[in-house]
Amino acid sequence: SLADAQTLRERLRERIPDMLTERSADRPTERPAIARRPSDDAHHSPRVAESIFKDGANCLFIGHSFFVPVAKSFDAIATQNGFSSHQVDMVFSPGPSGTAGAIWNNSRQRKQIEDKLATGKIALLGMTVGKAKSAFEEYQRWIDLALKSNPKTRFFIGHCWTPGGPKMDTSAYDKLIEESGTRQFDVVAQLRKAYPDNHIYFINYGKTASIMKAMFEAGELHEIEELVGRNRHSLFLDGLMGHGGPMMLELSGLCWLNVLYGAEVDKLKHTAYRSDVKGIITEVMKFNQKYQ
Repeated sequence: SLADAQTLRERLRERIPDMLTERSADRPTERPAIARRPSDDAHHSPRVAESIFKDGANCLFIGHSFFVPVAKSFDAIATQNGFSSHQVDMVFSPGPSGTAGAIWNNSRQRKQIEDKLATGKIALLGMTVGKAKSAFEEYQRWIDLALKSNPKTRFFIGHCWTPGGPKMDTSAYDKLIEESGTRQFDVVAQLRKAYPDNHIYFINYGKTASIMKAMFEAGELHEIEELVGRNRHSLFLDGLMGHGGPMMLELSGLCWLNVLYGAEVDKLKHTAYRSDVKGIITEVMKFNQKYQ
């Protein structure tokens, strides 16, 4: 009913702020198109070739359930592949409490993270997205804090998929992920101008979810047997929020490795899939080229 639909939308807005906007009118499901690579502009970060941690890095990731599980996949693959300088620590907080601003306002979690940063050993601090209107100040607090202990710290802001994916038309889902990513990248562009000496990565790994959903509907994801379920053959773990299943998390982690460590996916040890994993990652990375 209309009332039920409105209730669902409100619940989604409360769980992950600023990540769900009005849907466009339903359209026939189609495979999301690969975005063309744009020309260089002011949004591009300088010294991309120098930004990659080729041997890995001492990382700290803070965020919610659309971010930290990907960090765990990233960690598992990097460990399996022997990146010599790779270490990962994580601080998890569910839902909206996992955004950069909310974690800062949680005195216990902030102290926990402050202590980790104070060692001066954290080379990469990763955070997830929040409300675009206040995100600059929220990220700035963490960046300034990290730089006090390690002036060479690099930063990573990861954009997840939009909540509610299992129930959405795939084309509308893909559009929401792209539009939300564009809004969040505007904040990253401001941060890059404010901190020109510290590389700030941005990955819209949410694109992985919409590409995989389109492939599942087209019968091209051979390992995925159901859209929603609590097993390794499910694309999403739940129908309301749309938390990523194991394959989605692993492929998103591979995207992180490609950007953060410069790893070539086809040379990494990871779960053997019959589906075209390299093709999926290539499509996601082509879309993300405009952010690097």
